Amino acid sequence: NQNTWMLIASRGWRVPKCRPSFLTCHGRLYSVRPSRRTNVPRVPEPILTSFQAPQVPLPTEESHWKLLRRGVGYWCLIVLVVCGSYIAFWSTHLEEVPFPGITRKQFVYWADENNLYWSGEKELRAILSGYEDKVLPSTHPLSRRINNVGKRLVQNSGVKRIQEKQWEFIVVDDESIATCLCLSNYKVVFYTGLLRACQGETGIATVLAHELGHMTARHFSETYSSFWFQIQRRYNTYHTQTMETEADFIGLMIMSRACYNPRQAPDFYKRLEQMSPDHVSQGLNRYESTHPPHRERYANLLKWMPLALEEARKSNCSALPFLR
Repeated sequence: NQNTWMLIASRGWRVPKCRPSFLTCHGRLYSVRPSRRTNVPRVPEPILTSFQAPQVPLPTEESHWKLLRRGVGYWCLIVLVVCGSYIAFWSTHLEEVPFPGITRKQFVYWADENNLYWSGEKELRAILSGYEDKVLPSTHPLSRRINNVGKRLVQNSGVKRIQEKQWEFIVVDDESIATCLCLSNYKVVFYTGLLRACQGETGIATVLAHELGHMTARHFSETYSSFWFQIQRRYNTYHTQTMETEADFIGLMIMSRACYNPRQAPDFYKRLEQMSPDHVSQGLNRYESTHPPHRERYANLLKWMPLALEEARKSNCSALPFLR
């Protein structure tokens, strides 16, 4: 090869000529014989007297900081690109809340109905755990009464996505709990402790229409489709209070379409305040609760009353006494 011939040339050796055919050299190379010196200088061979480790420069404190700053810069760039892409995607896929009168935009792009249903089923089992013996059967008079009110609201809601679903209203006989819950699987859990504030079917309609308002405004889809809204749901009560206010507005319109007297809806929150004072009445900050104060909800319903009465007139409820 080339290196061999360079070594031969540097030593001043020559190779004797062989016959034209390499095979006539009897399959072996002739040994080289020293010849006269040439003008090519001889390369001295290094003599290793001891093992010499390669000289590698030791890292200094300045080099450590340089590598650290370079790594932090790369990660910051990655985080900025990911966050910027998410914000750009989120802002370009906002939709208006599907109910007239509400102008807020929401992000529901990643909501999956199947996941929402099974999430609601899991939450329902957790809520009813320990209350199985207190769930009233569907043939119980109180359960039939609440289910009739709920079905009337659903049929007259005027919202197609609400009317197409199979709703179930579950009544739990517990006087110590005054609340009502709507789950993402189109099931509503009503506790009998809330009946003291309802005082009749109109009060029950006020509560159930509010829960239907959450599903109409796609609040569950908005929460589950965005990690940021899940954080807000836990730690930012301003956002949850906004959702509750929207559900109050939609609920008032739905109960008016079902020909329930909307003028009796504000009185429900007045009785609820007397029965169970809210956090503001107890001297706490208003944002320490997921729901607005009862007095604020009472004032909002009075403010929206002209719109509710107009909805009742459009729904052929003009023959009822509260519209005369």
